[in-house]
Amino acid sequence: SPTQAQVGQQVLYTLRYGDATSGAPVSNVVLTDTLPAGLNYVSATPAPTTVGPVLSWALGALAPGDSGVVNLALQVSSTVRDTVWARNVAALTGTNATPQSASA
Repeated sequence: SPTQAQVGQQVLYTLRYGDATSGAPVSNVVLTDTLPAGLNYVSATPAPTTVGPVLSWALGALAPGDSGVVNLALQVSSTVRDTVWARNVAALTGTNATPQSASA
């Protein structure tokens, strides 16, 4: 992904998630990404459920050591007029887990 992007350009993210613990499996795992203003959803693999700027993936269960990847393509909105900093934040939650988040 470019560090700087122009209106209409795509910005690519790779969201990596996993269970780095040695405890019990985590169930009902959901990855949620709230898109920053100025970026529009284009596509993702796997496809998310979308509600406005919120993308979510129901991932099921994660056993200790399990991991996965979501590839996400966003586009700089035509409404962006000046330089903006777009901080993208994703959160991974589940039953028997401590919520974790990361940003890029």
